[in-house]
Amino acid sequence: MSFRPCSWPTAALLAAAALLVLGCGKGLFDHASVVTDAAVPDPDVTPDTGIVPTDDAARTPDDVARPPDDAPKPPDDSPKPSDDSPPPPDEVRPPPPVDSSTQIIDEVTKTIGTNGGQIAIGGAVFTIGQGTFTAPTQVTIRELTGIDHSGAYGPIYEITVPAAKLFSKEGVLTLQAPNVGDNQTNLAIAILDPGLSLSRQQWVPVYDSKLSDDETTLTGSVTGFGNTNVLLLGAVIRCPTSSPCPSHQLCNASACQQCPTLSYCP
Repeated sequence: MSFRPCSWPTAALLAAAALLVLGCGKGLFDHASVVTDAAVPDPDVTPDTGIVPTDDAARTPDDVARPPDDAPKPPDDSPKPSDDSPPPPDEVRPPPPVDSSTQIIDEVTKTIGTNGGQIAIGGAVFTIGQGTFTAPTQVTIRELTGIDHSGAYGPIYEITVPAAKLFSKEGVLTLQAPNVGDNQTNLAIAILDPGLSLSRQQWVPVYDSKLSDDETTLTGSVTGFGNTNVLLLGAVIRCPTSSPCPSHQLCNASACQQCPTLSYCP
């Protein structure tokens, strides 16, 4: 059996077919390589998402929770005390203001220790007994010409201490008794009581006020410092049993004085 060499056209066709097969195979391998590279991301390369980070994104959680320094503060809705709110229990309320025509005649301030002592001013002497104060305490007494409240005769005496509830014992005030004529025997030391809720506060005679036998001196205990640190004291006429109170006065709180209203008594 013998073989005949291929003719030139036949050889050319075989060579072309071989080249075509080799070229298609290379294309298939290249395509597979591209798909494999795209499916496996490089861990060292950050993907581009197209989103630009903002300032808030760069903050830490603490920075985001903390408001900026210039942020507006929330309104303060807490209740505010009004002018007519009741005062705290330990608040000290001063006595009513003195009249515009009132003048200070004299003023004396003295420190009284635990052994007690006396303060003299004008026609008055204030005696503080031993053991009244637990520590040295400053006491001020002012002698006034009068206050805007009829009913007291002669000078008014204002006694001031640093705080309420300092007196463990009652002090004693001695006054020169004013001359009130027919009602002289009815004179008594009284306190302008800061506790009476009236349009005009009332003079209240002290419980043990006494007039000397010669009717020139009044003596009585000073009470009322348990609720205030300022007291006003003066001489008044106790409501007489045999004659009416002087003109423009009525008997209130056991003393002849101006009516507890904004108008004078008839």
